[in-house]
Amino acid sequence: MYLKKLRLKNFRSWSSLELEFGRKLNLIVGRNAIGKTNILEAVYFLATSRPFPSHQLTDLIKNKEKVSSLVAVLVDVNGYEHLLNINLVLEKNLLRQAFFIGKTKVSRRQFLDEFRALFFEPADLNFIIGSPSRRRRVIDRFLSSVDWQYAQVLATYQKVLRQRNNLLYQIKNGQIETSRLWPWNKSLVKYADYLQKKRQELIDFFNHQQEEAKRTVRLEYQKAYVSLELVRDEKNLRQEIERGMTLWGPHRDDFLFLWNDQPLLRFGSRGQQRLAYLWFFLSQRDWLKKTTQKQPILLLDDLFAELDAEFAGLFRDSIRDDQALITDVEERKLLKEAKIINLE
Repeated sequence: MYLKKLRLKNFRSWSSLELEFGRKLNLIVGRNAIGKTNILEAVYFLATSRPFPSHQLTDLIKNKEKVSSLVAVLVDVNGYEHLLNINLVLEKNLLRQAFFIGKTKVSRRQFLDEFRALFFEPADLNFIIGSPSRRRRVIDRFLSSVDWQYAQVLATYQKVLRQRNNLLYQIKNGQIETSRLWPWNKSLVKYADYLQKKRQELIDFFNHQQEEAKRTVRLEYQKAYVSLELVRDEKNLRQEIERGMTLWGPHRDDFLFLWNDQPLLRFGSRGQQRLAYLWFFLSQRDWLKKTTQKQPILLLDDLFAELDAEFAGLFRDSIRDDQALITDVEERKLLKEAKIINLE
């Protein structure tokens, strides 16, 4: 399945736009702030029904407009076209969404089974040197886009975590008894176990790929394991009450890249760090293909502007068989085989 056409109306900065893409590499060229990234976000939204991480749903409709639509024409392996459409209506600061396959209105879940997309932004290259929360966000963004249940469990876990932290704060101030924590402890452990299991599966998949490729890079999952025994332990409970927060669970996990068993964060060059993350990105692509049986569309925002010639060439060679939408401010010799889409 590949994306043949995209039509936008009142989406982000675009009042109206229609584009046609090639089956493989597509280079979207235009000056800064012309709306290149908004095109990638439109495709990402059609594939996930989610805006980019830093955006709100209500940001998707062009300023001062109330109605927006996104239409994608996909072509399957037999050459048949599939029409997908999302209509957005803004009413009293609430966004209503309607999903259509052809002329048939479908549920969000049915709609999201049609195709997949994988997004890269320049900030992702800071995965290794950034904070643990950034690393968790990148992994959660990916797993939520692949696994409907993961997204639901993550949202529920975050609600449970907020409620449990609120109770710990109240216990610290002598407002309630510690017994009030019990039902929230059980929920915390239940949802934590699911999230950490899925994270571990992704990390194991990546590490197995690196071993098969005879690379010396691997990703170490530093799991903040939580259990009922742990949260009921008196010493541990006193620590949590003193700090007014939950000290164990997926929200405290971290992920450490190693190169020859040495932490890349401390001992790796900038080039090694970027290469390791790009291998991880390609592993996400392969994981998506394995778990969904669908070839994802790669959405690469200003990627080649961030890489030196050697790494850029390696990455290009790794995605030759993928459909990719790549944004840049200029055409590049490295991507001479790409279809050029000039927005100027």
